[in-house]
Amino acid sequence: MHKFLLLVLRALSFAVTLMIALGVAGIILPLFDDIGKSGWMVHILSLSTQMGNLVESVMPTVVKGYSLTNGLIIGTGFLLKFLLNYVTRKQWVYIYHLKYLTMHHRLHDAKPDKPDREDSGFSIRIRRWMRKFFRYRKSRLEKLQGKIAKLKAELDHFGRELVFLSIDVVDSAKMKAKKDQVSIAVYFKKYKEFIHRILKENDMLKASWTPDGVMVCFNSFNDAFAAAKKVILQLGDFNKEQNSFGHEFRVRCGINAGYVLFDEALAMEEIASHAVDMAAHVQQMAPPNTLYVTRHTIEPKHLITQLIPSVDRIEGCELFRWNEELHKDPD
Repeated sequence: MHKFLLLVLRALSFAVTLMIALGVAGIILPLFDDIGKSGWMVHILSLSTQMGNLVESVMPTVVKGYSLTNGLIIGTGFLLKFLLNYVTRKQWVYIYHLKYLTMHHRLHDAKPDKPDREDSGFSIRIRRWMRKFFRYRKSRLEKLQGKIAKLKAELDHFGRELVFLSIDVVDSAKMKAKKDQVSIAVYFKKYKEFIHRILKENDMLKASWTPDGVMVCFNSFNDAFAAAKKVILQLGDFNKEQNSFGHEFRVRCGINAGYVLFDEALAMEEIASHAVDMAAHVQQMAPPNTLYVTRHTIEPKHLITQLIPSVDRIEGCELFRWNEELHKDPD
């Protein structure tokens, strides 16, 4: 009974599709001045007119001199199409998912000694053909998995290997203690301008500032390394110029590289990545006026000769350090 109802629904769906097509034809075909040259188009227009006359005989279709017959036919057809498709899907779920699979499992449980035909190649081909014939719809999970795979492929286009430099002021809270707000604002603004100038000189891509620190993104380790060294080397001269503040600025620096999703329009603070977090953690482990670098970040590898190994480790990763003493005595 349900299979017969399914066939009826399919036939009705085809009839409704034909009704929609005739409604569209009733709008488009009269626009052609030479339609009489095509006999089949005349027949289609005739069918469309007869259907329109049928609709006009049972309900009003003219509004302020405009005939809405074909519009009503098309709108009604799409509504019926939606309802028929919904009922058809329900019938298919009942026939295939509920009845067919339940019957199979019952037969399988009742006759365990017989070979399992569910996994046979012929059975699989039959089920695939049935899905295709009845337009078997994917489950919601399958659709979501497909969307996730497509989205992941699009996101992969934004993936890049970048280098992150974290710089922070050592004991900034003590520096600000017992200082007036004007002095704090003035001197820390000068410190930020000093850091920002060096970062720009070394081709930074993006930066995210906190009151006392900054996280910076670079294309290469060379640029990040050069920026960190310059900050540490020029900090002494900066402190001499700002000696009226009463406290010297000291910094910790950390560098780490990693694969991230990057876009020019994306703000630095919106780059959520373990590589960024690692740069911040490496910086926190560094002594004052010292740069810490994760081993895998050093590129090209010959630059490792400018640093010395540290006894510190982070997540099992070896760290190398650089400070002003190494610059004075590279050996």
